[in-house]
Amino acid sequence: MNFKRGFSLIEVSVSLLILSVAVMSVYQTLSSTSLSIFSLENRVIAREIANNRISLINTLEKPFNQKNRSGSLVFYGDEWEWKETFNEAPMKSYIEYIIGTEKINNINEENVRFTVTNNLPSVKPTDGLISKKYNPETKHFGIDLVNAEGTPIFAVANGQVV
Repeated sequence: MNFKRGFSLIEVSVSLLILSVAVMSVYQTLSSTSLSIFSLENRVIAREIANNRISLINTLEKPFNQKNRSGSLVFYGDEWEWKETFNEAPMKSYIEYIIGTEKINNINEENVRFTVTNNLPSVKPTDGLISKKYNPETKHFGIDLVNAEGTPIFAVANGQVV
């Protein structure tokens, strides 16, 4: 009796083929996951830049008589560009703004863009004296104006005119 120990060439070839397919699928899964995480990180950064621009529009950089603004900044080690466009909204008391952010010199992937559209009140509800200011500490989330009885008051944003 002649017993041979070991595997035949076909068995070794099939097992190597199965092993290589398994290794390739694991590599592909890891690489696509890392690319997705990188893309997600850029989208979060773009959204954060747009949110910062919204905060500045609502507080320090009001867009009176402007149609377009743009600029660039370094954020998380990369240079980003932002563009703002202001349009008249259907209600004359609003200004519609569109903010777009884009990564500059983005070589590895498609341009990452984040665009937000919102409305910003552009007029006062009425003329008059401010009797009570906005104060979140006392849960007073508005401004009280005093004026003569019968004076028109306009709602410039969602809320209540009392």
